[in-house]
This record gives sequence, C-alpha cells and structure tokens, in this order.
Amino acid sequence: MQLTLIRHGESYVHLKGAHQTFDDKLTVQGIKQLEYTKIYETFGAIYSSDMPRALETAKILFKKSRIKADERLREKRNGIFEGVLKKDADWSEINKLPFLERKAPQGENLLEVKTRILQFLRDLPEGKHVIISHGTALRVMISLLLQIDLEQLLKSVQIGHGSSLTLTISKDKFKKLVEE
Repeated sequence: MQLTLIRHGESYVHLKGAHQTFDDKLTVQGIKQLEYTKIYETFGAIYSSDMPRALETAKILFKKSRIKADERLREKRNGIFEGVLKKDADWSEINKLPFLERKAPQGENLLEVKTRILQFLRDLPEGKHVIISHGTALRVMISLLLQIDLEQLLKSVQIGHGSSLTLTISKDKFKKLVEE
C-alpha cells in the first residue's frame, strides 16, 4: 500500500488565526503554495476531505482526475469555537479532560477523529492512493499507520500547507494495522 498524504493550502481562517470552519476557502497564497506540490505519479484513486479547502486543493493538483470526496477525512470539528480567534476561545475547562477526550461543545474529540480515520483506512482498497486532508486528520492517520503515540505526534509534528508525504506499507502490515 502506498499513500501520498497532502495537506490543503493555506485558507482564510488560518490567516486570521481562528479555529477552522467547514466552508473555509483557500487564500491566494494557499493556491500559490500548491505550485510547489508536484505530483508526477499516477494513482489508483484520489481521495479528499469534502471540506471546500481540501476539495479545492485536490482540483488544483489533479485537474483531470476523478476525486472521491469523503467526509471521514474532514478536519477535527471544534464546535462552538469554529471561526473564533484562537486567542479568544476559552479551552480552560475542556483542557482539564484527558488529551484525547477533549472537545468543545458541538465538536468532536481526537478519539472520534481516530475512529473515522481508521474506518476510512479499513475501507481503502489495496493500491497506490492520494489522500488530501487537514493537519490534525493527517497526523491522526500517520499515528495509526506508523504506530506513533498520537498525543506526542500532535504536540511535536506540524504539516505545512501544501506539503506531501508518501508512506509505503506492506499489504500484510497495513492489514494488521487497521484490524487492531
């Protein structure tokens, strides 16, 4: 199994320093960032989060290809804090919970994100695929595929806008990872 993971380009909400929203779009800079994301291979399938900034990224990078939008590749939802400047969102009570269980009202926690990403991976056919998604969702996927502690990965690794990473995992190892 070969997976090329791509994070969408910069979007307006990132520029403002706010928590993402569902319908946020790419900035001019976000579109320019994708000029440096060169993909020269062919793939069995191209999967994208159904959030507009990820779909827009997919359409820019893979103009003539069929893109399969999948809601399981969405970014972690921050509920009542979506669109709120990060400096103005009060997470103090929420942050008292265990790291993976923290969630804003009407949002989701990392365990829920992990469950939907794992379900996506379980449904993925063998092959060579591209996945266009978001910073947290991709890091959750990487932690699952490489068996790295999610909390440590989230606290120590960032994925830049428009960045790509290719992982190759043997068929047997991939099957074992997603069945655990």
